[in-house]
Amino acid sequence: MDYIEKYEISKYFQDIITNILIKKPEKPLQILNSYFESVANGTNVLLREYEYITSTKRNRAYFIYYFYESFKNTKKLLSVDMIYQFFKLISASFSYEVVEKSYYLVNHQNNRTQYLNKLKNEELSNISFEDFIKSFKIYFFFSDFFKNCKKSIDKVTDIFISSKKNNLQDSITTKNDENKIDYIETFFIKEVESLYNNDEFKYPRDLLISINSAIHKTVTILMKIEVFSILESEKISNFIENEFISNCVEDEYLMEYINKYIY
Repeated sequence: MDYIEKYEISKYFQDIITNILIKKPEKPLQILNSYFESVANGTNVLLREYEYITSTKRNRAYFIYYFYESFKNTKKLLSVDMIYQFFKLISASFSYEVVEKSYYLVNHQNNRTQYLNKLKNEELSNISFEDFIKSFKIYFFFSDFFKNCKKSIDKVTDIFISSKKNNLQDSITTKNDENKIDYIETFFIKEVESLYNNDEFKYPRDLLISINSAIHKTVTILMKIEVFSILESEKISNFIENEFISNCVEDEYLMEYINKYIY
């Protein structure tokens, strides 16, 4: 990986040069100095637009850090709209979708057994700030990765439903549930590894150990789902996605990877 790309330095130069050219200050070098001081301590993400905040891994990590420090003493249970108001105090254009998804993930973790048993729509209840920040930390930092995984999860859903309905090809239909799990897990892992082979994908390959572990936990629980109708495929896909991300949230190595951008 190119040195400049590895540390995402060009993003900061592009940002400050664009601002200098627009504002044309009398002392541009002082502006440059002040800007990179803010980058060094992470305050550059405060009150900035969402696109800028998400433009580098360092930005995302520091946004998480300052958001947590700003509201960590919040004790009451919160709705998704209440939490979103917190975000708007730091970034007026912050994505509601990201906040809502992080909120859904907490509810999924708190009620995964009942969702698994009935595959019902996930009902939202107010949550603690501490629970929210754990899910948000992983989902927001790796949001580009999880969004790229959506098509793969839809494919896994199709294979899973077929296996449950015994509609897989002959070489698979004769296998027991354990072998079906192995087949689906192998397929899922290969799909994710293909993302790593994309030149635009900027995460180290050693994270695959954690990702593959999350996949294994996710696929293992799948065979407990009873498929009553093909119309449930969207619900199953959502369950698989939420379960996969939730297992990533519980992985300590992924958390440590984010922290290294701050400390």
